[in-house]
Amino acid sequence: MHWINNFLFDRLQFVQTDGLCSSTVQVVSGVPQGSVLGPILFIIYVNDVCELIVGNTCCKLYADDIKLYCTVDFNGISNEVISSLDNICHWSHIWQLNVNVKKCNVLRIGNSSVFNDYFMSGIHVPRVD
Repeated sequence: MHWINNFLFDRLQFVQTDGLCSSTVQVVSGVPQGSVLGPILFIIYVNDVCELIVGNTCCKLYADDIKLYCTVDFNGISNEVISSLDNICHWSHIWQLNVNVKKCNVLRIGNSSVFNDYFMSGIHVPRVD
């Protein structure tokens, strides 16, 4: 496991543009982009998020996207989805992977005209058709 430690720690970076280089600074987080190990380490890092999903809510991961879906009751809301969203927000805060709620949406499929709102970290998640 020392090779993973060597891969991730004590790295330096600089920016080069028009033949000029910035000063070198220590890289304090992240995985080198374009590396073979980057995607694998990211999957390991985020894979446990699906364990936070409760009830009949289902979860699908693809890269840095997560999809939640479930059947809702006649009132148009699922407390299990609400709990799952809260769990994801809490998890993302702990692991410093903040959710961009502006890129999130709620999609209702079905005939019910009842449709309640969902929130993430107190921010309304917009509905889409």
